[in-house]
Amino acid sequence: MGSLFSSEGRVVSLIGEGTSVVGIINFGEGMVRLDGRLEGKVVGGGTLIVGEKGMLQGEMSVGNLILCGRVEGTVAATGSAHIAPTGKLLGKVQATHLIIEEGGVFDGKSEPLHSSLHCQR
Repeated sequence: MGSLFSSEGRVVSLIGEGTSVVGIINFGEGMVRLDGRLEGKVVGGGTLIVGEKGMLQGEMSVGNLILCGRVEGTVAATGSAHIAPTGKLLGKVQATHLIIEEGGVFDGKSEPLHSSLHCQR
């Protein structure tokens, strides 16, 4: 990551490899990248990126999730939960869109975020 700003100019927070956090992380509409280990909760309207060496044990409620590492727990994403080829999600996911790339692992329960949506003819 070459900059502390996303292409839209929003601040990017980084929890680096080798860092362990226990507790709650609250963030706004920006991005947070987790390359370390977090035990607890993440809450934010923006995007959480869990890098290949990142690990989250607990729960999250975010706008979007990009998972390249490992999450054990509960995920709620108002946008999309995207599991990359190196990603592993063990637990429950509730998202508007769930994307699992070939090689990605999902072991648990999935529910749509908005159960009132119906297919129409």
